[in-house]
This record gives sequence, structure tokens and C-alpha cells, in this order.
Amino acid sequence: MAGTFPSEVWADVLFYAAGPGGEREGMTDKERAQLRDVRLAVIQVCRGWKRASLKYLYSSPILDTSSSLIEFNAAIRSADARWDNLRKSPHSLQSASVRTLDISHLRPSPGTSHFHDIQNQPWMLNSLLCNLLPLLPYLTKIVLPSGIPGGGSLIGGGNFLRSLKSADCSESLVVLENLGMLMNGVVDGEGKDPVVSLLDGLPKLEVLGLIGGGLMDLPAPDVTFQAYPQPPLDLPNLHTLHLRGVQTGLLLQTLINSLLPSLKHLSLSSYHSTPADLTTPFLETHGPSLTSLTYLPLPDFPRPILPLPLETLSLCPSLLSLTLHIPPNHPPPPPEFFHSDASSSSSLERLSLPRPAKSTLYEPLMASLRHVPRLKEVTFQGFTYLPAGSPALMGAGLNGTIRAWAATLGRRGVAVRDSRGKGCPGLVEVKGGVWMVEQRKGVVKGTRVRRSSWEEEESEGGG
Repeated sequence: MAGTFPSEVWADVLFYAAGPGGEREGMTDKERAQLRDVRLAVIQVCRGWKRASLKYLYSSPILDTSSSLIEFNAAIRSADARWDNLRKSPHSLQSASVRTLDISHLRPSPGTSHFHDIQNQPWMLNSLLCNLLPLLPYLTKIVLPSGIPGGGSLIGGGNFLRSLKSADCSESLVVLENLGMLMNGVVDGEGKDPVVSLLDGLPKLEVLGLIGGGLMDLPAPDVTFQAYPQPPLDLPNLHTLHLRGVQTGLLLQTLINSLLPSLKHLSLSSYHSTPADLTTPFLETHGPSLTSLTYLPLPDFPRPILPLPLETLSLCPSLLSLTLHIPPNHPPPPPEFFHSDASSSSSLERLSLPRPAKSTLYEPLMASLRHVPRLKEVTFQGFTYLPAGSPALMGAGLNGTIRAWAATLGRRGVAVRDSRGKGCPGLVEVKGGVWMVEQRKGVVKGTRVRRSSWEEEESEGGG
């Protein structure tokens, strides 16, 4: 049967079965392992399938262990060494096929000691990448280790930055995530920040993720923007920016001074109210164009309790989606965060909040949401609704509190969802997008949802 179809047809089938078409965002380790097994099975069927699927398998390799990265590097270097100058392309088929290099899921190889594993040896990993990047001319996506516990060591030293800048893939690179700002406060011989110099050579960049050292990562007192002025960056296609633990520095000041016409999605750790903070000035400059904003938790340890900018909605008038990642032992923003002059004209539609550690602390914040006129959805991270059951079970604890909030906000057309995107059991959407308690023959189905304290205050005050 396989012989009745051209190899191009089988190549398209294999693209969706085992190639990039079979991948998706947020895959678990188990799903990546299953996809890797499928790919191995495909190339072992016959030579025709192996030849047809080879470029798809190299396009986005699954590099989830240190040994797989080392083997991938060896395969690329071996194929490139066997390639001769008589070919049409100066690069081997394997090298020219690679589009994605994602090493953010690296874990130690089985049977390898902690001290000998490349994941825990930044200099070894940095050296490997410096030698590998020049061999991948058409690379469009690089995802580096995140630096968090279990996420590998940060990559962002001078050798790596210079290697990436001089590589052929710098002209085609679209995504660069988890780049460590290990050179923050350092300038090169021309007086330029190394990361600024790198970004100046990435004209097609659309997604950028930077990881800094937080409050402890302060440049030297003499390394100021006045002493070392940086030229504005030309990043016309940059639409998504992640700044985790980046408080200040020449790079952040350069981004503030640069035109970012396509920037729509921003994730950052806010250092509002700290002396050297540049995250709030960044919002003041680029906030008007944002449609999505995520406040990331601070990476510092011990983690300080810093307030979020109360003027967030006024700084970002076009904001449609807002996500707050607040540590469990930290208080939520005060009611003034959503109850201000700017909230009445805000375009905010979706709000994501952490699972409340103490529901009483969130009561004022939930009450203030009535001042956001276009809000349609509130999602609680890390929370799952209990299925329909006895009234005592569904009305107890945090589940009962969030059900009360869902019933109150539902009458204003706001759906309260859990981390799976599921709505509150027992509430149904009626005409006009309003969520009401489902009834059958005049009797509330399941259980009566208790009223929240702030709803009772509204009814007593006539509001």
C-alpha cells in the first residue's frame, strides 16, 4: 500500500504523525517521550519512510535528557563533516532542517552522576551550544534552560552571546526565550551592553524572554545610561516580551527608549516602589499598546512583599487580559487596584487570580470587580471545582466561597472558572451572557449558593 503513494504524500502524513505537526504547546514529559517513541518507530519502518521523514524529525528534535542533546550535537557535527562543497547547499540536510532548539526540559541522563551531568555544568553546556549554533543556519526558535530549581543553569555568558550574534541563524531567529542576563552591568569595548548588542542583530525577533537576578543584580554605580548611552533597538516584529527578575540595567532602559510598535503581550516581575525600579517606567512607556499583561512572582529569596502598581489599568488602557501570580503568603492587591477612575473605562475582559490562601483577604478585591464594566471571565489558578454533590459538601470551605463569588459575579455576566476552564457547577448561562443558578420546577438544582458578604452589603445599600 505504501508504494502506491508518492513519497511527498507520505512526507505530509508523517509531518502530522511524528513531525512538528504532532507537537503542541505545554506538552508534558510523558507526552514528549511518547512522541519520541513514535518518531523512532517511524524511521525504522523502511528506508523510504526514513528518507521522507528525516527533515521533519530534525526540524524540532526532542531534547529532554543531557545524553540526547550530546547525541544530537554529535549527529549534526558528523553529518556536516561528511558534507562536501560540491552540493548545492553548504550545509548538510540535517543541519539545514533544524528549526527549533528547545533545551528547556533537560533532565539528567539515567546513570549519570550529578556532578558529571552537562545540565549541572553551565560551562560545558555553554561550550556545546557555542559550537552547535554555527551549524544551524535556519534556526528560528531557541528555548534555553529556565534557571529555576530543576530547570537547568542559565545561559547568557559572553561567549554564547557572541556566538549567537555571529551565527547565520541570527538573521532568521524569531523566538529567543530564557536568555540569562548574566552580563548585566557589563559593557564591551565599544561601551555597549552585550545583550543590547545581540538584540541589535536579531531583526526578525518576535518573542523574547529575559531572566535577571532580581534585587541583587544591580549594575556597578558607574555603569549608568548617562555614562554609557545605548542606541535604540529596532525590533519592529517583537510582539511578546517576558522579563523575569529584571529590575534595572542598561538593557531595560534601552527597551524603554526603543519603539516597540508590535508589542502586545508582556510578562514581568514588578519591582514597583524599589529605588532602582525600571519596570514601572517600562509600563508607563509601552503600556498603552498592551493587550495582555502577566505579573510574575519575584525570583528573589527570601521573596520580598512589594506592591503592584495601582495605576496598572490606567497605564494599560487597551488591556484585555490580566494575570496575577501572587505567592500564597502574600496579600492580594487592594480594592483600589480595580476601583479607580481608569477602571470605569477599562477594556479588561479576562482576569486570572491565584488560588486564595485566605478567602477573607480576597473579599474586598472581589467586591471591587464590579467597577470593571467589560469583565467577562475570572479564573482561579490551581483551583478545581468539586463536582455536584451534597449541599454541605459543595458549600463548605474554599469551594463554597468561590461558588458564592461565582453566583454574585454571574448576575453581572462574569463567569468564574477553575484552572481547567470549567465553570461553576449549578450555574448556567442565560440570555445576555448572565450566569444564574440552574432551577428545575422552581427549585434550585443541587444546593442553594450562599451569598457573599459584599453582595449582602450591596443589597442593604440598594446598590
